[in-house]
Amino acid sequence: MLIMRSLTIVLFFFITLSFSQTVTKKENTYWQDYLMADKLFNDAEKLHLRKNYSEEKEGQLNKQALTIFQKVIAGINKNNNDSLAFFCHLKSGIL
Repeated sequence: MLIMRSLTIVLFFFITLSFSQTVTKKENTYWQDYLMADKLFNDAEKLHLRKNYSEEKEGQLNKQALTIFQKVIAGINKNNNDSLAFFCHLKSGIL
């Protein structure tokens, strides 16, 4: 029984390791760019809560975020990163 459990754990470990995705330096850059654009997007969303709200500032943040989202979309479409592409397209559509 103990041998069977040990084999199961070892087998699970190797299966998990074999299906894990490796992240290339380029994909990591896309992820970092997405996070930056998402921060700009969220900052623009929260801007109206501030006393010094400015439509110009909100528009500028949204434009910067959209530019970065589109840059990421152009790069990740070549790498078939579906989840990142989905969120970039979603946020671009909202903007």
